[in-house]
Amino acid sequence: MRKGKAMSRPVFQFLVIIFLSFFTIDFAISGGVEEMYKKRLKGWEGVAFKCLETANFKNSMCVTINTDAEFLATAAGINFSKVKDFTEAYAFSLLKNYLIFEVTVQLISASSTNTRCNTCAYIVELRAWAYYVDGIDKSVSSSSNSPMAIGRTGDFVLWENGFGSVFTGPWESGTDPTIKSVEKHLKKFFTLFMKANPK
Repeated sequence: MRKGKAMSRPVFQFLVIIFLSFFTIDFAISGGVEEMYKKRLKGWEGVAFKCLETANFKNSMCVTINTDAEFLATAAGINFSKVKDFTEAYAFSLLKNYLIFEVTVQLISASSTNTRCNTCAYIVELRAWAYYVDGIDKSVSSSSNSPMAIGRTGDFVLWENGFGSVFTGPWESGTDPTIKSVEKHLKKFFTLFMKANPK
């Protein structure tokens, strides 16, 4: 029996991104879900913000995203600091009780030039997290054999979201809508943070 030709990795990636572009990872912020997030975000004294781009973009989106994040946080009365690397982010988390907020923008390009992209996709991940030195699950008895009762060091994600977008044409046709979508998600997060920590 003749076997079909295996799908190439770039083609597979684009099919995945096309799928993601229609299904944003966006949990409904209502009722119990909002209360869950507010409980997770309660008590933090500010946000240490880091934007990462995994490709050498001609026009960095992080420049605009950093500016938007600082404006939104300041407008909400939230202490905000843009950090240059994760060493500084960890310092803010451990010493100043700041939550670390990370935006990662990944570009997948099949064919592009300096002015346009023939087939491109952006994957954007947003997450708020903190570094825990000795985290345990308090709902589990310390006398049990559950691994959840053993203190562990690591990053604890308290809020996350993400989306994908596919575009063809000038770079602005992909970057501008992507930045607007990031801003929408940032507004959701800072609104929750403000509700969890009213002044």
